[in-house]
Amino acid sequence: MQYIKIKAENFNFLDTIKSHGWVCLKPFSWNEDTETLSLVTKIENTKCKLSINYLEENLEVAIDTVSPDNHSHTTEQQIKSMIGRIFRLDEMENRGRILRCPSLFEDILKTVFTTNCTWKNTEMMAENLCSLCDDSFPTPREIVDLGIEALKTKVKLGYRAEYVYEFSKKVIEGQFDLDTWETIDDTQELKEKIRSIKGVGEYSAHHIMMLLGNYSFLPLDSVVEKYLVENYFDGKNDINKKDLPKPFERFGKWKYLIFRYDWEHKRKIKSGY
Repeated sequence: MQYIKIKAENFNFLDTIKSHGWVCLKPFSWNEDTETLSLVTKIENTKCKLSINYLEENLEVAIDTVSPDNHSHTTEQQIKSMIGRIFRLDEMENRGRILRCPSLFEDILKTVFTTNCTWKNTEMMAENLCSLCDDSFPTPREIVDLGIEALKTKVKLGYRAEYVYEFSKKVIEGQFDLDTWETIDDTQELKEKIRSIKGVGEYSAHHIMMLLGNYSFLPLDSVVEKYLVENYFDGKNDINKKDLPKPFERFGKWKYLIFRYDWEHKRKIKSGY
């Protein structure tokens, strides 16, 4: 077992871990008793289990690998980069952070797993997929190598299988340059690129944008819609879906973060719209 420390001042570890449901999806796992976030990943083709705690303004990462060799400087830098993305260490302080996957590719696929199904099924899809790939989340190449039939029958993606396969193939071919999407500031440009993925609709696009640090939209799934109707529209069921985000419009590019704060603390915001 080897260890590295990553400085993370003014950081709310538990709030970030529990910011949304990603912590429940493999290859993440959470130990409430020890307050440890773990995930299985591959670094330089070596399977690693990373166990992460927060102590004295440092993220402490325990590295357990199948290889007896000490990790290289390159491996350490890759892990630090991965942890930085997961916890958004280059973003805002305290409650602004929202847990992410190690890669945008994984964030996008898991968002697709959340559509038109129960959360239990979303968890099942993530677990089934990881179990076929040495307990870690697969690369685009591994997805394509699995093939559409395995994605349907073994992972149980249903209609999503063809979308996931096609998306992975296009990433391999360079039609989707996901690294550049991480740095796009223009909201409309970013949304258009995300919506160009077959199988990604309005909700999924807004959810992926939120994970990229663009908080201009509220991802409206059935749970969010119900919350807005009950808390801002007197429980009326005849509200036009397009009107539901209006109480948060005045917060502009920060509207999702304000909504999240409101959701967590059950406070109503006087919108004045």
